[in-house]
Amino acid sequence: QAKLLKVLEEQAVRRLGSTRSEPVDVWILTASNEDLAAAARERRFREDLYHRLAVLTLWLPPLRERGQDVLLLAEHFLARACADYQLPPKAFDATARAALLAYRWPGNIRELANAMERVALLSEGSVVTAEMLGLPGAPSPEPRETPRKETSVSLDEAMREHLLEVLGQTSWNISRTAALLGISRNTLRARIEKYGLRPSVSESESSLRRRAQRPAMAARAAPASAGGGDFRTGDRPVGAAAVDAAARVTHRAAGSGRPSVCEPGARGAR
Repeated sequence: QAKLLKVLEEQAVRRLGSTRSEPVDVWILTASNEDLAAAARERRFREDLYHRLAVLTLWLPPLRERGQDVLLLAEHFLARACADYQLPPKAFDATARAALLAYRWPGNIRELANAMERVALLSEGSVVTAEMLGLPGAPSPEPRETPRKETSVSLDEAMREHLLEVLGQTSWNISRTAALLGISRNTLRARIEKYGLRPSVSESESSLRRRAQRPAMAARAAPASAGGGDFRTGDRPVGAAAVDAAARVTHRAAGSGRPSVCEPGARGAR
């Protein structure tokens, strides 16, 4: 503001990089979307500069106060955009006209021109509706939403429910649950203790039943004792193989005159 005031007072300018001033004789036309008189009173605009500029003042009302002029200007800009892009002409329906008149147009004429150019490019039909304008506050079809139950669940409650659900899926198997959650078993145990989780009665009974079945299955699969044993190595029972080996050793020992491994006087087995 100070530099502009100096130009108005001295009627001279200094070019960028120059060392001397050059006289100028020009007319200055300024425009503002703000009340400069009020800004000068609030010391947001230099009062001396304001009086230098305000020789002849013209007040142009904003677009929202122009009434039916909005429709005339919108039709002009829409026709010009269609001609520039070689598109078929378009027209506004009643809803679009109502939306144009109801909108406040804070960007004034520039916003209106850009809106009409956007409509010319994006609308496919020859009739422009309020939905096609896309103006804030214009009527638009509201999306149908399915009613949802309003719940206020804290993060700890959500984590507790999720942890309890995964534990139920794995029947409280710590290793499987930790693998599904992607955490260590110690972390899982700490969270179970933190949230005070305990398996239900049915889950406890099923877990105890599975544990009781494991030794029984192992007992059925295990061989009998060594005396009547029937351990299997390959295709022959281990017990039978041991008896045959002992018989052969005894036979060889008897033929050589050495004490048999089966005799009480034998010193040791070889």
